[in-house]
Amino acid sequence: MTADALAAFITDHRRARRTVDTFPADIAPKTEADGARAALAQIDGIPAGWKLGGTNTHTRNVFSVQRAYFGPLKAAEIAKGEGSEIALKGLIAPKVEPEICVAFAADLDPHTHGGDIAALRALLDHVALGLEIPDTILADPPGAGVWSLVADRCAAGALVLGERLPASALEELEGLPAVMTAADGEASEGHGDWMIGGALAGVSETLESLRSVVDRIPAGTVIATGGLARAKPFTAGVTTFTAGRYSVSARAV
Repeated sequence: MTADALAAFITDHRRARRTVDTFPADIAPKTEADGARAALAQIDGIPAGWKLGGTNTHTRNVFSVQRAYFGPLKAAEIAKGEGSEIALKGLIAPKVEPEICVAFAADLDPHTHGGDIAALRALLDHVALGLEIPDTILADPPGAGVWSLVADRCAAGALVLGERLPASALEELEGLPAVMTAADGEASEGHGDWMIGGALAGVSETLESLRSVVDRIPAGTVIATGGLARAKPFTAGVTTFTAGRYSVSARAV
């Protein structure tokens, strides 16, 4: 398996909006690091963001994992501002889920900060509500396996960020009900405490996993920490995520 070959395969299928059940055996990732290297090979330069999975009980059960998994995001996949528009024409079968997003005031070193939630909390710069839009070429991600999902950048589609909030708001957000209302009016309800160990626990675990593949995550890089309610199909119209007095919306067009 080479990271470049798998990255090219995924890129070609994303461009053509074609799905696969599994990756060809000769390029399929055999380890988490294989998947991470293939994911990073799809990024031109340093990732503008990261998205996490396996941070709540539901996704851990679906993928039979005990810790967070992850994927890098391109700058063009991150939209900032209430009501940001996301084009459906470039996506395959997108879903949407509500998340807490975090960014840090200093570079994160996987060797220094991995496993140290207290250090991460001290470095936290700001937080925001986010609507994360997973999209993958894998027709059956659990069947393909979590390493293949990591290679496909953890189903990277798009991320819409809401109002920038102070770091001190994290504890409040983790204690609030989360309600996402999809474009069809159907609600998906959850809670800010869905993340196992809190939002920063997934970041900590991801840094540990990245020790062999990245040297740092630059200050200000946005990290979407995982779903606070069940994902819904992302269809034309407006989807809104509300937590207490805070909200963010995205318009699919």
